[in-house]
Amino acid sequence: MLIILSGVLAISDTRRPLFISIGLAFLAVALRWIHYFYQLDLWFLLENITNILFWIYIAVYLLKFILHQHIITAELIYAAIAVYFIFGLAWAGTYQLLEISAPHSFALSNSAANEQNFIFQMWYFSMVTLTTLGYGDITPSTMLARVFVVLEAIMGQF
Repeated sequence: MLIILSGVLAISDTRRPLFISIGLAFLAVALRWIHYFYQLDLWFLLENITNILFWIYIAVYLLKFILHQHIITAELIYAAIAVYFIFGLAWAGTYQLLEISAPHSFALSNSAANEQNFIFQMWYFSMVTLTTLGYGDITPSTMLARVFVVLEAIMGQF
């Protein structure tokens, strides 16, 4: 929740982005708590969709800021680093969504994974893919998963 709050604060310079990001953040946190109390895949699915939309919105807003700058400053570099990590979060949500909707889209080296471990595993896999490090301990098993992984690896290069 602190990471989501930091995303809201990062774009809080004008009202419209602030209200949109607060709305998406509130929805993401509310769905997270609903899923916590009602362990249904539907709530986890809706939570992931909202999280992905939230992080994409934050990334696009920050990218607009970055692309409109003419002088490289520390703030610009920090924004670029933040966008890179935000892309990792958005892709992790995409992989979670894919695994929920099509089980066994990813082959994990350790099959005994609870939900929290699964969330971490997808974030870890996303960051390893984004940096094109590719340890190979988690691999995409389906064609759709492979397509998303390739797209993330290409995005990480840009």
